[in-house]
Amino acid sequence: DKLITEIDRHFAEVCKERGIAVPKRLEVKTGQTRPKSADAYPMPDASMPADALVAVGCHDSDLLPLSAKRARALMDMNMSVYVVQTGENPFMAFDKDEILDQPEGTVFAVPREEWEASAEFQETNRTAQQANRTARQYENRSGRSRPARRKSAGKER
Repeated sequence: DKLITEIDRHFAEVCKERGIAVPKRLEVKTGQTRPKSADAYPMPDASMPADALVAVGCHDSDLLPLSAKRARALMDMNMSVYVVQTGENPFMAFDKDEILDQPEGTVFAVPREEWEASAEFQETNRTAQQANRTARQYENRSGRSRPARRKSAGKER
């Protein structure tokens, strides 16, 4: 059911991009289709902006930002969680209390490698790829993305 929902949302997004009327059954309650592309990288915490670490001075592209709540949840899944404070080097949190003890505004992070190895990332990524394939199949069937046919060159005599 989750896969079908993702496919429907992606299909609605493609319809909007192509100027095709979006079927009523595919519209989200707010009347908007899915705001981001299925091609987007599945971040571990949708509530955190992708540049949250840069905002606190951390430019390590191997870390992905987390809220305290999500950091605790990933720690429960045996992932490494780092504490990132403005002007400080990230350090590993060893238990949930260490996360709870951090001041307001602290950003947490998970290593990209661990996130990408997680079952959650794999499932989200697989769903997005399936939605993309379905959208491409639809576009090909509707003639929207077909390359122009080459005219066959006549033989000269």
